[in-house]
Amino acid sequence: MAQVKNQSDRRSVRTRKLIRGALMKLSVIKDFDEIKVTDLTQEAGINRSTFYLHYTDIPSVLNDVEDSVIDALSDVFNGCDPLQIPHNPYPFFSTLTARAEADEEFCRFIFDSSLSSSFTVKLTKRIIEAVCKRLHAKFPTSDELRLRMTVTFIVGGLVGVYTEWFRDRKDITLEELCRVAAALVSQGYASVVSSAIG
Repeated sequence: MAQVKNQSDRRSVRTRKLIRGALMKLSVIKDFDEIKVTDLTQEAGINRSTFYLHYTDIPSVLNDVEDSVIDALSDVFNGCDPLQIPHNPYPFFSTLTARAEADEEFCRFIFDSSLSSSFTVKLTKRIIEAVCKRLHAKFPTSDELRLRMTVTFIVGGLVGVYTEWFRDRKDITLEELCRVAAALVSQGYASVVSSAIG
C-alpha cells in the first residue's frame, strides 16, 4: 500500500513540475495575461482535468513557480554569510550564476520572462527579510529601522547590478562585477564613481 502512495506522490510531483516548467517557458514568449490553461496543458503534455487536480488556476501555478524558484535561490543565499556578501559578493554571485546556468528554463524565467521584473521585486524582498532576520539575531540590540534601510539599500543595489550583468553579459567578468559591487558598498558611491571617471 505504501508503494502505491509513493508512486502516486512521485507522479504528482512530476506533474506539478511539468506544469510549472510549462508556465516558465511560456512566460518567456507570451505576456502572463495571454497564457491560458489550454496553453499550459499543451506545453506540459497533460489534459485539463489533470491540471485542475493540481492547481485551481494559472495564478496558483505562478505562486508555486515563484515559491519554488525563491526556495532554490534561498538555498544559495543560506549558504552565505550575510555580513560578507556586501564586502565580497563573489561567492554568492558565482553560486547563483552556476545555479541559473544549470537550468536554462529557470534562468530564462528569472531574467527574460514577462514576469521577471515582478519576480525580482519579490526575490529582493525575500532576501531583505532573510538578511534582516539573520543580522537581528546576531545583533539583537541593533536599530531595526536603520538596519532594514541599510540592508534594503545594499540588497536592492546588488540584485539590480547582478540582474543587469546577467541579462546583458557586458564586457565585464563576474569577478570584476563583484569587485565593483563590493567597492560600492564598502567604499561608497563617490569613491567608485571618481575612480571610474578617472
